[in-house]
Amino acid sequence: MNDYAKGNNISIWLNSAKNQIFHSITHATFPLKATPCFKIYSGVSNNDGFTFLELLYETYDSVSFPQGFKSAISLETVTILLLGNPKHIMAPQGYRLSAIKTPKQADLSQIMLLTQEEITKCEKSVLVIEASESVAELEYLTKKFPHIDFYKSKDTLRLAPFGWSFVGQGESRINKYFQSIVETGIQGRLDYERRMRKITMYNSKLKEPARKDIPLGFDGALITLFILCGSTVFAAVLANVAELWPIWKMLFLLTKAKLSNLIYQFIHMVANRISRWMI
Repeated sequence: MNDYAKGNNISIWLNSAKNQIFHSITHATFPLKATPCFKIYSGVSNNDGFTFLELLYETYDSVSFPQGFKSAISLETVTILLLGNPKHIMAPQGYRLSAIKTPKQADLSQIMLLTQEEITKCEKSVLVIEASESVAELEYLTKKFPHIDFYKSKDTLRLAPFGWSFVGQGESRINKYFQSIVETGIQGRLDYERRMRKITMYNSKLKEPARKDIPLGFDGALITLFILCGSTVFAAVLANVAELWPIWKMLFLLTKAKLSNLIYQFIHMVANRISRWMI
């Protein structure tokens, strides 16, 4: 980036960067020596692919021809090439993504589920999506993970103007009707609702991972209940004995004295009867 700002020749770095992003495009995976807690994940594109990998692929095509001057390469292109370094994490662990091969629907659903889980674990995670779907995606993630603060970037890569045109409409008033729909915000609201429904329907097909913990059975719940009740009763009895120990001690001594007296009287009575019988 410094060489680019100074106007130096970056052709050597450009060739190296092209090779690196080609590796990211075809074999985006969880690197062995990844930058700690820095991840760039992709949302689902309109082609059922991955948005960031498709952006890298387009950038790779744009710089594949010989470039002789710095003016031929924009600062945005340099930024994308730096972000496409394979040392960055671009895929959930255990998966290999590619911008060339479209994954199966089942794999895509699981990848997006793991992606959502990953971006909630790390403060330096980035989710690259289409700018037109950013508002709906941000609202969905905020509702799904209310304890996490998500932020929308102020920068947009590959920003380009777009619009609609009507050719050969003649005396039709459709173009004016459409202009009214756009200016009043109705078209924007319809686009938002369409994208929100698309995100909601797509995420509703995601399969939640199986729980690894063993659920508590009914028998286990009863045993736990009896253990808790028994422990509570035992603790209450110990507390009662500790508080009333002087009284319990006095009652014990009185009971012992009475038992000793009764035993003495019984032995004395038996001895008298035996002596009378012998006489």
